[in-house]
Amino acid sequence: MLKTDATVAPQKIAFPTDLNLLNQARERTEAMIDAFSKHLGLAKKPRTYRKNARKAYLSVVRKKNKPFKVVRKAIRQQLQYLRRNLRTIDNLWGNDDLPSPLDSLMTDSLRMEIERSLTPLAGREADVIRLYFGLANNPPHTLEEIGQKFDLTRERVRQIKEKAIRRIKHTSRSSVLQAYLG
Repeated sequence: MLKTDATVAPQKIAFPTDLNLLNQARERTEAMIDAFSKHLGLAKKPRTYRKNARKAYLSVVRKKNKPFKVVRKAIRQQLQYLRRNLRTIDNLWGNDDLPSPLDSLMTDSLRMEIERSLTPLAGREADVIRLYFGLANNPPHTLEEIGQKFDLTRERVRQIKEKAIRRIKHTSRSSVLQAYLG
């Protein structure tokens, strides 16, 4: 015989018609719009009506006895604000003049994975790789230029570079980097 206890059931189940849930979704879309605007370097953020939406939400939530019509109207308003925000996100995402946020995300992710794969290397090996391939906002350098920086011969810099590449290939991180190749 199976006995269940009602005290373990979640008490705050949110339904799609819940005004609080719609308000949270609206606030999250506004945060996404802010993040996209900042990432894309827009001088002026798109209009979101966040003050009006917040004011409308609070005017209904603060009431103790809420008639059904008032709640329905507030839900409809929040859905309109949410639709407007989603259209704005869609417009920001589909802007052909600016780089795609997905491409920027992939580039940032690849940059982080490359830096992670350089962590097991000795300091000079990692520096040689960064300079040779132009990582970490450096332009690519020749073996000769790297040799001058570290007071090494070009041949010794080449040996350090080759050893570092071999070490990167043998680590488990190489499989993560290969995923970016397609």
